[in-house]
Amino acid sequence: MSQPITIVVLSTGLDNFKEIRTALSTDNRVQLLAGGNDAEQLYEEIIRLKPAAAITPASAVNQTIFFLSTIKSSIR
Repeated sequence: MSQPITIVVLSTGLDNFKEIRTALSTDNRVQLLAGGNDAEQLYEEIIRLKPAAAITPASAVNQTIFFLSTIKSSIR
């Protein structure tokens, strides 16, 4: 069996995170490693856990831009 796709989630709130977590838990090929609504804290989790993917909400544009620019600058 292959390794699951590991994911972290930047959410807009607890309800949003719970919905995403529920959706991801239906597939055993996906493993949710961390989640939260603080982009800076989630960035630290990405550095520590090294997930394959990160999910960010389109509705939180400012946090998503910060999140992506921080990650981009750290991989240069």
